[in-house]
Amino acid sequence: MMNIVRKGMLLAFLFISHVSMSQESFLIEGEILDNETGEPVISAHVGVKDGFIGTISNLDGKFVLKLPLAYKEDTLRISHVGYQQYKTPIATVKGDQVQVRLEPSATMLKEVKVTPLKPTEIILEAVKKIPANYPKNASMMKAFYRETIRDERELISLAEGIIDIYKSPYGPPEQDQMKLVKGRKAQDPVKIKILDNLTISGGLQVDFVKHGISFLYEQYFKYFNYELMEIVSDGEDRFYVIQFDPKRRKKGRAQLKGKIFIEVESMAFKAVEYELVSEAISKVDKKSSNEKADMKKTGVDVETLNSKTFVGYKKMGDKWYLHRAHSTYTVHVTRQKENMEGDVTYQSNLIITAIDNDNPTRFPKDQVLVTYGKDFGEQMDKVYVEDAWNNDNYLKLEEGAEKEIADFLRKHGNGK
Repeated sequence: MMNIVRKGMLLAFLFISHVSMSQESFLIEGEILDNETGEPVISAHVGVKDGFIGTISNLDGKFVLKLPLAYKEDTLRISHVGYQQYKTPIATVKGDQVQVRLEPSATMLKEVKVTPLKPTEIILEAVKKIPANYPKNASMMKAFYRETIRDERELISLAEGIIDIYKSPYGPPEQDQMKLVKGRKAQDPVKIKILDNLTISGGLQVDFVKHGISFLYEQYFKYFNYELMEIVSDGEDRFYVIQFDPKRRKKGRAQLKGKIFIEVESMAFKAVEYELVSEAISKVDKKSSNEKADMKKTGVDVETLNSKTFVGYKKMGDKWYLHRAHSTYTVHVTRQKENMEGDVTYQSNLIITAIDNDNPTRFPKDQVLVTYGKDFGEQMDKVYVEDAWNNDNYLKLEEGAEKEIADFLRKHGNGK
């Protein structure tokens, strides 16, 4: 089986309505837009001031945040790198039309010019500070995970669920674990059969602080160009933004380009975003020639088009925790037998919605999800239910996608 992630590289206007959910919890709904442009602010963190519980905004800038009643006296906090933070007491969020604009924060170009450190020195310092900036003890996390497979016209597969995570300490060679709490899936039986040899893996391997990645290692610096582009803020912390790409003569050794975000004061990694360069895509396809040859025997040919990943962390107290991961991978598939040809996009989203540092406990082996070489959806046998998430936080679907996915689940969800 060809593993698509392994092949590729291994994821304001604020309109708030306060609605009662149950005796134990309540929700806040909203839309986040840039104050100057009116455009949606995508992947903004929406949570509370005291504690790690929250979600992110979708491609429309919309979100749903579910909170236990114990947080009614807390403060709603919305943040995104490049914007001033929005804070308001949750008790003041009333009615169904509370509107706020997120203000862009200034880019500190002057600070970049006077910064004495070279980009590579900043990266090395951040690597050195990992033991101080990331948890030395294990944590229990709650997460929402969604993966989709889509062709140029419509959805082929959907798998999403609430996951418990045992997150091992940073440093010791202890494996992370994921356990499915509840989920739902649906697949177009005809199209998914055509893609039978393709798979996308969803796991925690993209946690680059724990597992490493080439462009952060000193021995690979000679293969990349690094440039300190700017210093940006999220209204509370400041971040170096370092851009990197392969050196012209070293593209065979360096396969990625992107940006690194490092917090100025603590020197902690806030996020990275990266993608395969075109030369690397050709190399990846060449490396997988044996797998492709096996697929061609069944009349399937696959060509990589692009691969992009974002991994971000969130500060809680004086430590930084994995917050979200997003990956997109697009391939061009030709199926000779059915005379079919077109682009197929695989997408995964992992969002950490809560963290508990009390009594972390590893899961029994028979409950642990396989996170490498196997689809998330492959391991699910849950039937579709109308209120799948109940009081759990999740990534809100975009307008238009809600009906599409609801119809898809009703038509193709197992148990239906």
